[in-house]
Amino acid sequence: TFRSRIRLIMDWAQNSTPDPTLANQMPMLERNLFLTGRRARQLLIAWLKQGGGNIETSEIVTNILRKRKRAEFEAQD
Repeated sequence: TFRSRIRLIMDWAQNSTPDPTLANQMPMLERNLFLTGRRARQLLIAWLKQGGGNIETSEIVTNILRKRKRAEFEAQD
């Protein structure tokens, strides 16, 4: 079926295959899907190797937290 074929192609793209001519044996649509999946995997691996670093709090979130703390402080009085 179509669904099982797509799953097979994505599995090939996500896992390295020993046959380098595999993509050349596929129809154009399947080849494009395979190559897109392979590129996406390579980009994900590169992004994971790069590391995320520290995520900084945005200015909007900081302002909201300040307002919330101020409101809680005023409510205590």
